[in-house]
Amino acid sequence: GLIGLRLGATPVNPDGTFDIKGVAPGEYNLTATVRDANGKQFTGRIRVSVGSSDVPNVTLAVRPGVEVRGKIALEGTPSPQFTMSNLRVSLIAEDAALPGVVNLIAAGGGRGDAIRAFLPAGQSEMAEVAVDGSFALPEVGAMQYRVRVAGLPQGAYVQTGRIDSVDALNAPFTVDNSGAQLQLQIGFSPGRVSGTIADQRGMPAAGVQAVLVPDEARRGRSDAYFAATTDQNGQFVFSHVPPGRYKLFAWEDIPAGAYQYPDFIRRYEERGQPISVTPNGAVTAETRLIPAN
Repeated sequence: GLIGLRLGATPVNPDGTFDIKGVAPGEYNLTATVRDANGKQFTGRIRVSVGSSDVPNVTLAVRPGVEVRGKIALEGTPSPQFTMSNLRVSLIAEDAALPGVVNLIAAGGGRGDAIRAFLPAGQSEMAEVAVDGSFALPEVGAMQYRVRVAGLPQGAYVQTGRIDSVDALNAPFTVDNSGAQLQLQIGFSPGRVSGTIADQRGMPAAGVQAVLVPDEARRGRSDAYFAATTDQNGQFVFSHVPPGRYKLFAWEDIPAGAYQYPDFIRRYEERGQPISVTPNGAVTAETRLIPAN
């Protein structure tokens, strides 16, 4: 709940020292972002554990951003609505999407500008995609990222992704060197999942939210979750589901978006109905409504 709030207005001194006051105990990512007199950005990042006493002498080393180049390949036959140049590839700072983890940033503009410490709402880099599928992200900072692709038409999905030899979809990654290659593959063979949600009496549950939660390896991907509201007969349909393993859930009452939080899903793991979606496949499933506590 603290994402986007500011931690006072603590300046960074000319000698690089800083003092952030009033930090509650917990785990933090301390990120420094600075621009030099020529406008070039430098970043650094470390993990900080805050307990019941002060944390002295924290040191960050900043480095210039590096360029990440990439290429998008296609698997299968694209829909008529698909245009490569409509796509945008983003690197989103992992800290922006993590519940319970806050960025503490020491940031500033060019020479003469005040450098201040604050909590950001999140940071990202974005690149346009050329007709041949190539793209470039300049000045990528020293943070952990997840990759997102915008502009995909209905039925298209990111199937695989690697940055050099590292998985770039199912876990956050850090860009450590210039010349890193980000390879993405877009698929066009989604499946269909339909079925019924029943209440504890076995009667159709109308107007409740049916949710598909991906297997544990993909739960860091916001694009792998699906939700639909049941009709008057308790029926739901997910029309464009990427192939993979999921669990079907339905709750009588649930905070908005809670099913994307690992700690929440862990409490109900055994109550999910396993679903396996194959390319262009159709699955019919049903499950019982989980009552409110």
